[in-house]
Amino acid sequence: MSTSGSHHPLHVTMDILPPEIWQEIVEISASSSSRQAAQLSVVSSFFYRCARPILFRIFICRNYPETFVPDATWFEANGKYIRHLLWRQSIQQLPPLLSFCPNIENMAIWVNSNSNVIPALLPALSNLRLRRLSINIYALYSDTPFTIAHAREPMFQNLTHLDVLNSCFTWDLFQGFAELPRLTHITFSDNVADVIIQNLSQKCDGLRVIIVLESLEHETGDTKGFVRETEYFRAGIDDPRVVGLTCEYEGDWELGAEGKDDMWVKAEEIVDKRRAAKSI
Repeated sequence: MSTSGSHHPLHVTMDILPPEIWQEIVEISASSSSRQAAQLSVVSSFFYRCARPILFRIFICRNYPETFVPDATWFEANGKYIRHLLWRQSIQQLPPLLSFCPNIENMAIWVNSNSNVIPALLPALSNLRLRRLSINIYALYSDTPFTIAHAREPMFQNLTHLDVLNSCFTWDLFQGFAELPRLTHITFSDNVADVIIQNLSQKCDGLRVIIVLESLEHETGDTKGFVRETEYFRAGIDDPRVVGLTCEYEGDWELGAEGKDDMWVKAEEIVDKRRAAKSI
């Protein structure tokens, strides 16, 4: 029996299966991990095209000097695949790039909180339908109150998770929080005023968790994304939904983007245990 060329029982060519079947195979294989997607993308141009939606689904642009920041041409070709974006580079670069990223649903913008160019993001953000947002809301609105009118803007209508980076403000500046129609999870830094937690507790029945991040820690060793409960007590606040946490911040965000357990899930588990204990 001949074992050469196409007659070899182990010889497989791309035309043995229709392209759509190969595409499904690559997509399933690539979805197992970002590393797997990267490995498949270098097999051939066809595999690269198939893997792109998985390969660029999560895009993290860190603030290291050696970080590669793609230009507008790259975003024009690949921005449509981005679903989760963490941006720590210069904010001036971001607004024009977002026009190529219409499908972002989870965004974290971690830049200098004193930056006066953050409001320039508003037109670009208004075209997105975000579910999760981590940003300095105070700077986004030029240090003006977050009103009910702001809460009714299109970019907030699907928002379920909001991480408020700068919590150093009073309730009268941010009463619009209570009007966000689908908000179920909110996070503040530990300098948040007690009155804000009290008002959210009283006015927002739809909230499942209110997280107060007592501290943020950096990744060390095998601690990527670790979350640990901390004691949070304020006089006059007795709500099982209010949870104190500390976590490895960037790693936790990445785990959430990957669909794994993050601080939001940890907080939900704590709230569920508290309610179960009270019902006994």
